[in-house]
Amino acid sequence: MKKDPADFYILIVDDSRAARSLNASLVEPLNPFVFEAANGKEALAILNEEEIDLVITDIEMPVMNGIEVCREVRKHPYRSHVPVIVVSVFDSEDDLQRGFEAGADAYILKSQVQELLSATVRRIYAGHRLRTRQQIVLVTENSAISSLAGGALASWGYTVKETADPAFSGGDLRIVDIPMIENAPPEKTLTPFLSTDTVPVIYLVPQIYNDHLNILRQTGVSLIMTKPFKVDDIRRNIEQLLTDGYQKLLAEFQDQIAQEEHTRKLLREKEELIREVHHRVKNNLQIISSLLSLQLNDLSARGTKLSGNPDIHHMVSSYQARVQFMGKMNTMLLDSIEARRVSLEDIVDLTLETEGLSSLRLEKDRLFTEMSRRITFNLECAQGIALGLFEIFTNTLMHTGQPRPQVRADAAVKNYIPEISIADTGRGLPEGVSFPGSGHVGFTLIDALFKQTGCTVSCSHNQGTVFTIQFPQDSFRP
Repeated sequence: MKKDPADFYILIVDDSRAARSLNASLVEPLNPFVFEAANGKEALAILNEEEIDLVITDIEMPVMNGIEVCREVRKHPYRSHVPVIVVSVFDSEDDLQRGFEAGADAYILKSQVQELLSATVRRIYAGHRLRTRQQIVLVTENSAISSLAGGALASWGYTVKETADPAFSGGDLRIVDIPMIENAPPEKTLTPFLSTDTVPVIYLVPQIYNDHLNILRQTGVSLIMTKPFKVDDIRRNIEQLLTDGYQKLLAEFQDQIAQEEHTRKLLREKEELIREVHHRVKNNLQIISSLLSLQLNDLSARGTKLSGNPDIHHMVSSYQARVQFMGKMNTMLLDSIEARRVSLEDIVDLTLETEGLSSLRLEKDRLFTEMSRRITFNLECAQGIALGLFEIFTNTLMHTGQPRPQVRADAAVKNYIPEISIADTGRGLPEGVSFPGSGHVGFTLIDALFKQTGCTVSCSHNQGTVFTIQFPQDSFRP
């Protein structure tokens, strides 16, 4: 798969797995693609396969050391621009000189890596981000120059626009190849290629065209290079011409990257806070459930009229079941923080696993089709929807009059609005009980919970009880 120019590829080379892991964690806030190698030979194999933007290497390694890696990087014309950061335990002046002479862009002691590596990589990353947004226009009809210069520019991270039209305008910098035309006067040869705007231009001129060179110099052009030329010379000249604007934009990008890192840090802190709150809520729910259980046991033990009242027992048991389900749902939400969505299927499965509802028989294959599996909820809505469905299934169990009631559930999407209907095959609601206005606690909860989450719910009870819930439109992902 072709690399996206905006992607940032880092190669970390060290024979210590712990050191590679530490360095990877220090650059992680920039969201790079990280490749790892245990020695220089492995590193070169990766460099030959991938468009690496930065190498972080140790010095002392088996097979091939970091100094050799630096030299090999600088030898290759299409990767000689790749920055290399040496991270080493060697701290003498000779060691530093040896590293820089081999081609290192930075030398960081391992004892200082936690303080310095992130900032050094961030500076290099800002330059990478800037290059990917700068367009260089290459004006040439020469396929050899197109291949050599165009390929090198792209490998350095620049966006390249190639054209044979000398009148083409645009870009942050233009490289214009002056063709060799036999017996043509210099003015006629050059006129179509002279730029009239403020974009810096590098002219590539045959070395034998002395008259052309003189005319170009007199017009005050940005820079002239004679052919044949070295690829590295083009890179240095580009950076020189873009330096003024580059430094300003580089500072802006560094500020932007720092802001992005700050935002990601806040998101991580928010997630940690959510996890902490969830754990506290879960602990509190467990305490409440235990207290309700003790209360129920106490009523039975006292042998009073209250203990023989089935309504009292049912009330305490139903409250306990609600609290237990809330605890389980709380855990599901905690596990879904990264995905930030909870599926309808997971909510229904969790509901039917709750103590007291396991006797309900539901044809899950009928409900969970390819379409209904695409119904999911954000974390803000999921809890209310889950509690509402819990109350509906509880009501179904209460009013069917069957020991193992059959529940029929169907999902559909109508006009892009997802909905689910839940029906029992029992006797339906008792006389005088209606939804939602009968004062029934469960019905009041169902109505309030679904309204709170932006759902609409209706109930019919001619033959059994049928609840139909329409979910928010964004719950369905086509």
